[in-house]
Amino acid sequence: MYVYNEKLKFSGSKNAEKGLSKIQKRVLLIFMGLTISTGLFLLLPSVEGWKNGGTPTGGWATYFENLHFGTHDWIADFALKEIEKNDILFQRWDYNDGHDNFWSEARKKIYLYATQGPDSKAIYYRSGLKIFRGECDTGLHHVYFDSLRRRVSKRDASTRADDMAKKAVEFLNKGEYEIAAFFLGQMVHYIGDLSNFMHLLKSCEHKHNTYEERVNKFTNEENRQDFFKVESGIDELLLLSYCTTQYLAEETARQNRFAHTTEIHYDAVEFDENYKDTIDARVWEKIYRNWEPLEYLRDLKSMFDTIEWNLNNAIDACAAALDWVIRKAEFEGC
Repeated sequence: MYVYNEKLKFSGSKNAEKGLSKIQKRVLLIFMGLTISTGLFLLLPSVEGWKNGGTPTGGWATYFENLHFGTHDWIADFALKEIEKNDILFQRWDYNDGHDNFWSEARKKIYLYATQGPDSKAIYYRSGLKIFRGECDTGLHHVYFDSLRRRVSKRDASTRADDMAKKAVEFLNKGEYEIAAFFLGQMVHYIGDLSNFMHLLKSCEHKHNTYEERVNKFTNEENRQDFFKVESGIDELLLLSYCTTQYLAEETARQNRFAHTTEIHYDAVEFDENYKDTIDARVWEKIYRNWEPLEYLRDLKSMFDTIEWNLNNAIDACAAALDWVIRKAEFEGC
């Protein structure tokens, strides 16, 4: 695990303007004004969800997992794998009298590519003269709870996930399967965001990007489970897409006790990238039981265990939503 050193040092010269003409000074002031205003714009807090990979520049065909894989792809990919390894769930996606399955390699690629859509208009799918673009509605990726964490005060992400699910059903019924895959990818983005407590607590927004960068360090490759383990055990998935998203938000909210204290403390400590091995439960109990300087590692382990739990919930919720879509569609062989 890496600790990011985000301290930047700025230096300048008080004598930089000496010898400049009035016109040169005016040009310099205009340039400085533009630079400062641009910098302030770039420093505005982002409300994007889990980290995306790099954005492909030429549509879905230019999406490659080694270049563009991020946490959203990781969640979406494992959700699909959960369905693929369950015969009953996977057969629901069969059509043409069972000779074909919806999830061809091309549609999987479109699906993973489209997970960036809710964050970017640069994501698109072209079908003839029609172009479907990413929703790019980053202000609608949240479910907020009131101060008691008991009632929902904002549920935009649930609504948007449901919108994408219904569009996927629409295009499945029309036989436009690639477009359906595009909307399924966007659907799982909204659901996945709610396994991130930064999308549930306004007070954590200032740590949003840093937190997501740290998690992305361990979810940036297909099949990667060397840090966050993926638990398998899905049999039948019956939740509706909207209810699935709400459920995930509530589960994540219950796990948010590390949102404030540990993340703040985390910025102040340093440790090597093999620290998870160091705090393996067996090693901890034998060697470090009473070693106070490493007490913070206990909190860090708890925090990452919580993140792992939430990511697994996201995978299950996305798989449930995918299954709801195919149940809802008037699909051959469904």
